[in-house]
Amino acid sequence: MNLAKNIHYILLGCLMIFVLGNNTNASDESSPLLLLTDSVKSVDGLIEEWALHTRERLTEEKPDDAVRRLQTNLTGWKIGSANRDENVQFTAARTKGTVHQKVQVVSSDTDGGVVYVLYSVTAADEEEMRTFLAQELKPTYSQIFHSTPQIFTCIKGKFDDKLEEVLPNQLSKLLSSWEAEKKEAVFEKNFYSLSAYSTHFISSLSLPDHEMNVQVGLRKDQRGEGTNFVIGTPLITIEY
Repeated sequence: MNLAKNIHYILLGCLMIFVLGNNTNASDESSPLLLLTDSVKSVDGLIEEWALHTRERLTEEKPDDAVRRLQTNLTGWKIGSANRDENVQFTAARTKGTVHQKVQVVSSDTDGGVVYVLYSVTAADEEEMRTFLAQELKPTYSQIFHSTPQIFTCIKGKFDDKLEEVLPNQLSKLLSSWEAEKKEAVFEKNFYSLSAYSTHFISSLSLPDHEMNVQVGLRKDQRGEGTNFVIGTPLITIEY
């Protein structure tokens, strides 16, 4: 496992602590995704996927009660089978156009049997995602969660330029538009990862030496001359 992946998994390990300690309004959480979208488009980035991820630890109800509640609330969703081998007690999915939603009730062996409700949304069309954020996110969110756990937002796509050209151009312009302060960077052959802090984004993640709330991963496209990107706030939660 290379250094960049090590850093990625360390940050993912912080996700549980961060989610449990931060609540916010779901309607406010669409703005970071839209800010990422608009800023990347302004530097000619082609966005191929939009994603939201969050989870809530079950403390107010038993897992079986949560499953029954979700089955009742998520009318029109496709209910899947439980998979005890993977600690999945419930799963439901709904697809509308390119917008795909998924809900799971999952127990964690590493957390002493703690149970979480996981929720994710992905889309491959900007207008469909914008419509979902404006019309469906808040009511769906309230049907799934008791509180309002932090939403992690990510976009992925491609720049036409080579990695060596993206760093001083598109990336530099993005950091400037966010008024972001660079915190950590990893540069390997054909790969660059950056963590930064910007007051333009709502939430932040406290690390031992600093706070961060936006992360950028850039990788040379092995099939062509372009550069693949993944950008997330407050950190990237999808593989890059």
